[in-house]
Amino acid sequence: MDQIETIVTRKGTKYLVSYPEGSEYENIRMRYKGIDKNYYALVSIWYGRAEVYVEARVNLLSQRALKDVAQFCDLNLTGFPWGTIVVQASKKVRDKHEEGNAVVNLKTQTISDELQYHVDPFLIYNQHNLIYGDGGLGKSWFAVYMATLVTTGLPHGKLQGKKSNVLYLDYEVDQQDMTNRFIALCEGIGVTEIPNFYYRKQFISVSKDEDRLRDIVAEYDIGLVIVDSAAAACGGEPENASVATSYWNSLSSLECTTLTIAHVSKSEASERGTSTPYGSVFWRNMPRNAWEIRKNNTSNKLETHFGLTQTKINSGGGDRPRNFKFIFDNPKLANSVSVIETDITDNDKLMEAGTGKSQAIAVIKDARSNFYTSSSEKRFPGVTVQDCIDRYGKSDNSYRQAFSNNSDIFVQISRGHYDLKAEVDADDMLLMQEPTQAVQFK
Repeated sequence: MDQIETIVTRKGTKYLVSYPEGSEYENIRMRYKGIDKNYYALVSIWYGRAEVYVEARVNLLSQRALKDVAQFCDLNLTGFPWGTIVVQASKKVRDKHEEGNAVVNLKTQTISDELQYHVDPFLIYNQHNLIYGDGGLGKSWFAVYMATLVTTGLPHGKLQGKKSNVLYLDYEVDQQDMTNRFIALCEGIGVTEIPNFYYRKQFISVSKDEDRLRDIVAEYDIGLVIVDSAAAACGGEPENASVATSYWNSLSSLECTTLTIAHVSKSEASERGTSTPYGSVFWRNMPRNAWEIRKNNTSNKLETHFGLTQTKINSGGGDRPRNFKFIFDNPKLANSVSVIETDITDNDKLMEAGTGKSQAIAVIKDARSNFYTSSSEKRFPGVTVQDCIDRYGKSDNSYRQAFSNNSDIFVQISRGHYDLKAEVDADDMLLMQEPTQAVQFK
């Protein structure tokens, strides 16, 4: 049997067969769709625009089935060796399907100087990313903000999106609500031309809908898939390890960057410090990059603070906490939502998960502000370890170590009372500049 040069291209769950331009077979095209574990596939064949073989389910391992396909093609279009064409194409498709991922010798590779991100540091490129937190915090708002940066590819503040198409799989709200958020964010952050942003209302679990999702990702050239949210998308009990692993394995088959939104348990939602995603430990173990989101206690209908703490990173030492303020022009239906990154001390909830050092700094800054607002005294008396414990709740040892190990930041101004060294130095300069009062003699 003469070998015919056959080109096989994979696109999602489909395998497309074509032939070199200029060859006698250049107008023949085939499509093999949805190959199952028994090697049955839906096969279609065209010559130009004419359908030579109408889509039908074929056993690719059966010579008799392939012969029947060839005979059907020969009845519709004579003059081609359909037996050879169908057999060789089917063999090439089976080989391509069995290839899987290539084996790589790491000896020949080099250390990458930096991780690639869709949005640094929240979305690692071509990896699983997770944002989780209590219900009603605005996780979806932050996810749409990430999507806006990616689908525009424009810089905003300190963030830069790596431009690609985005698909939002929504199990929670509806299309109009997501449209409103996307357009309002584009308006607020200065996007002049609304870009593509693909949305799909989802009812079937990711695992059960894996093949269709792979085809959508391929068809629309999707670079980032956002899933909102994990509990509905997993198709089972989130506490079940096999349910969680099946979900992540199905996401991996999409071969693109993913962002999953997840919740925390009610008991952890009210606790200080960092928490974990609700359900099996695999919800935290499988993503490469995980962030917990916390809303500030002082957030209101027109301003919301989204504080994020990185709780997992597989490469490197991790990133610092970040805080973003979303400003709405209307509390009911916003036409414009602007986003500003602010200092983490603006978010009380975020500070609860901070280090002893960052918490001590925040306590001193607040105490200083209150002191000079309400007192005529010229010297701030400092704060104690107990003041820090009362505010944030860490152990006294956390704050004692922070004060003793950071002499460049803190200074003990009296026994057990601490202040910021830079502020004390500034106070000394101001006092030195005050005019000396004249002494009156009789």
